[in-house]
Amino acid sequence: MTPIVIKLGGEVLEHEALMPFLEQMKHVMHYRPVVLVHGGGPQVETLMKASQQTSIKIDGLRATPEEQVPIVVGALAGIASQQLLSACKKVSIPAISLSLSDGELFSATTLSDKLGHVGHVQPNQPELLNLLLKQNVLVCFNSIGCDGNGKTLNINADDAAVSVAKLIDGQLYLLSNVPGVLDQDKSLIESLDAIQISQLINKGVISDGMAVKVKAALHASNHLRRRVNIGSWQDIASISALAEQLEPSFGTAIYPNEER
Repeated sequence: MTPIVIKLGGEVLEHEALMPFLEQMKHVMHYRPVVLVHGGGPQVETLMKASQQTSIKIDGLRATPEEQVPIVVGALAGIASQQLLSACKKVSIPAISLSLSDGELFSATTLSDKLGHVGHVQPNQPELLNLLLKQNVLVCFNSIGCDGNGKTLNINADDAAVSVAKLIDGQLYLLSNVPGVLDQDKSLIESLDAIQISQLINKGVISDGMAVKVKAALHASNHLRRRVNIGSWQDIASISALAEQLEPSFGTAIYPNEER
């Protein structure tokens, strides 16, 4: 069956909802391969404060100057990854943590000079990931990669999840601490296409990190030729349905350009 790729916001790694979420993943794994891609914003902020550093956001993305690379790597590939692996151990899920630079799975390049050590990844060789999934292992990716010269790069976790889904032709869900994309009245928007997304971004209804997330979802939807859902990791009922349904409906569905 189609593999499931789920991006988890870093908030869930420190939230009581993580354990029931993973219990559902344990059930889903009996039916379908699962890959998790996690963020780590809260973990990065904790280390930033401890190191007396200040976070820099540009167009919804975390800039990563060279002096902050050890902090970001330590938070994402260290603290956040271990939080997720520890939780998996508690619910008896066989899990492994990988970075985007492992096993030639992805290729990465610097996104822009103004963002510093921030990168963009593209799928490369899926063999290692497919091998792990055949062993019924829960593969957990952090969003640290490196380019062909070994330069460490911080990758936006939504973009990382898109690349993972493209690598294995997976069904993608971008989950965070909000129920989906909200309109100007803070009500859930059930579905969006490219035209609506452009209009809402131009009006400022969708902005900052959500704009990055929606653009990533639209790109993935167009590439994979199937809808991508943006929703909440607390929507346990819908998450549990992933085992039996290829496309359960929850959150905001982002549709390919020609398939509304």
